[in-house]
Parts: sequence; structure tokens; C-alpha cells
Amino acid sequence: MKRYIMICALIMILQGCNGDDGGIDTEIAVPVSVREVRLGPIEEYIVTTGTVKAVQEVSLHSEAAGYYSLLENPGTGRRFRMGDAVMSGRPVIRLDNPEFESSVKIESVKLNLETSRREYEKQKSLYDKGGVTLRELRDAERLYIDARYGYENAQIQLAKLDVTPPFDGILVDLPYYTEGTMVASGELMAAIMNYASLYLDVSLPGGYWSRIAVGQPARVMNYSLPDDTLHGTVVQL
Repeated sequence: MKRYIMICALIMILQGCNGDDGGIDTEIAVPVSVREVRLGPIEEYIVTTGTVKAVQEVSLHSEAAGYYSLLENPGTGRRFRMGDAVMSGRPVIRLDNPEFESSVKIESVKLNLETSRREYEKQKSLYDKGGVTLRELRDAERLYIDARYGYENAQIQLAKLDVTPPFDGILVDLPYYTEGTMVASGELMAAIMNYASLYLDVSLPGGYWSRIAVGQPARVMNYSLPDDTLHGTVVQL
């Protein structure tokens, strides 16, 4: 009985292997595109983490003591606040210090500058006509130069009462001080960043180093902002 079953099974297998395929004609078409061979870029995506920083950033501290006064933003018509745009050379905060201003004597040194300038011009005119000696002319010139330096120094001293951005940017930190309170010298007044140019520090596995070169273009994308792509260049390895 067992031998009969095995023989029947063998016959069925042989018939299945040697039988006709039933006339099924199967043809599989794979779509392809043809393009001329040429050099072109090959992009590679690297998933990593890094910190984007502004190329320009600065923390501004008070250079002199004075009574705090937060100035008005000309662009908004209200006092400056965090997130506002600031301009180079335009003060954000002013520290009033009447005693300091009095010691600078800005009006006196300005008057001295004007007087010495006129005296020098008069001596120069007389020298051209032979009315004074060269030494007298040089003495008048020296007094004029000293007066000019004195006036410039007075302006520098008074400028210490203003907290002024050294470049255009955005206020990213503005510590709160009560209006009119005395602020000591050296206190943090504001922090400014310029986001016009950014740089990104990233750490990469050693295997990528052979595929990255200085000057190579790069596109940086943030997973939380998939539609915001930053275009840049590799500047340092």
C-alpha cells in the first residue's frame, strides 16, 4: 500500500514538471529613462545636531554709572523691547549723570576749541604776511591741536552714558531696570545679534571627513521646520 502511494506521487510530480504551462504568456515591462552620461552633483544627506549662531553678537555693559532711561524706538514709537531691530550708532539706553557731565565740561572745551582755532588761523594769516615768527605760528597750532583732542576726549567720555549698538541687529536680551534708578558701571544693559549671516557648528563621524571639503556648498534643514532651508558653504573642517 505504501509503495503504491509513493509511485502515484512520483507520477504526479513528473507530470507536473513535464506538463504544458497552459498557454500563459507573461511579459513584464519595466519603465526606464535614458540620459546622456555627464558629470553632475550627487547629494548626500547627513543627520546630525548642531547649534546655529549669529556671526555678529555682542553684550553691552554700562561704561559709567547713571540713572537708567530706556529710549524710544523710532521704528515703533514705543520704548525698545526684546526682538526690536536696532541700528549701529543709535542709542538704546541713556544713563543720566549730571555730576559726570559737569566734570567733562563739554561746553567749556568746545569754546576753547573754537577760540584756539580762530587764533591759529589768525597767526597763520600773519605769518604769511611776515607779521609773526614760525615759532609763534607753531605755538598757536599746538594749542589748537590740544584743544581739538580735548574736545574729542570730552565727547568720548559723554558717549559712555549712552548704550549704543556697534552694528545693526536684533535685541536678544534686555535686562529690566526700573526707570530712573541708578545703575552702576559694568552692568549688563543689552545683548544684540545680527542674523543676516549665521554659522553652524556640527560634529560628524570620521567616515564623513573624506567626503566633505572646504568651499563645498551645503543645504541645512531643521526637522521642526521642513520648509525652511538654509543655503551655505563649508568654511572650516
